[in-house]
Amino acid sequence: MKTRKQIVGQLGEKIAKNYLVRKDYRIIDQNYRQTWGEIDIIAKKSKTWFFVEVKTMIKFEEPEEGLTPEDQMTQSKIKKLNRTILGYLNHFHIDEKWQLDLIAIEIDKEKRKYHLRRFEQVS
Repeated sequence: MKTRKQIVGQLGEKIAKNYLVRKDYRIIDQNYRQTWGEIDIIAKKSKTWFFVEVKTMIKFEEPEEGLTPEDQMTQSKIKKLNRTILGYLNHFHIDEKWQLDLIAIEIDKEKRKYHLRRFEQVS
């Protein structure tokens, strides 16, 4: 059985994937796992590879001490993601431009809406 965190995470990834597709990105892979990390979405546009971390939170009436989804993107997390990305690029012999992006999503369950923010080149 999936935890609430997993369900929220999967919903956020679905929203992020749909956003990227609408922006003409080609989705290459999702949830690519290595021992030391996972990449939520791998996409490509033109000749650039985009490795996208998705952070999702449910919005409550009283915000939890002003925390936002992007607050979860720590330097330690960025380091793990970069290591995973380099492993992916090496494994698939990719020698093209790439970047690490963050998509932060806040979901308002009552209004059945979400707010998406994209941060480019976070590494």
